[in-house]
Amino acid sequence: MIPSTNSRARRALHRSPSAQREAGVVLIVVMVLLVAVTFMSISVMRSTLSSDLITNNNRTQTLAMEMAQLALRFCEADAANAAMVIQPKVDPNAQMRWQKKDSWEGSGTLVAKELSDDNLKSANTPFVPSKKPQCLAEYDPKADGVIVMTARGFSPDYKSDNEAKTTAGSVVWLQSRFVFQSGGSGGGTSGGTGTGTGSGTGT
Repeated sequence: MIPSTNSRARRALHRSPSAQREAGVVLIVVMVLLVAVTFMSISVMRSTLSSDLITNNNRTQTLAMEMAQLALRFCEADAANAAMVIQPKVDPNAQMRWQKKDSWEGSGTLVAKELSDDNLKSANTPFVPSKKPQCLAEYDPKADGVIVMTARGFSPDYKSDNEAKTTAGSVVWLQSRFVFQSGGSGGGTSGGTGTGTGSGTGT
């Protein structure tokens, strides 16, 4: 005979207290495990997101560094071949031109040279960044015959505000100091070069 629904309900009502306690404990354990798994999943997601951000920052920094290096070497070669204007000395107590925002941004007193598309493109690298690398050459006001070459490069996602402050992407600054040595009838060659770096990143 199949037990009726009423008989099953009566047996459930008369279940022993120990069985009820066991069911309650199992429910609590399941809920605790569920909460633990949820927190672990959130932690893994945050860790993955942080790793992605770090990787992207390293990538943009590397791309900006490559553009700055390209501008520095290209402009050093132009200066050696007299294909680039070298700015005269400023007063020793005044800011050098590379330290002034107006030398790099806007118009009027702009003295920095911006590399062209042809300077950046090659058979292996057709990519041209939206913000092209720049360079500026000037004589060191505190050392005779020393030329200070300053270059800066930008990552593809670089953005700035109206004050030329970086709001996204990366910008890397490189600087070298050199003098021209006599090269006979073939022109001058550079020597005594030293390079310094600086960079900024916005997110």
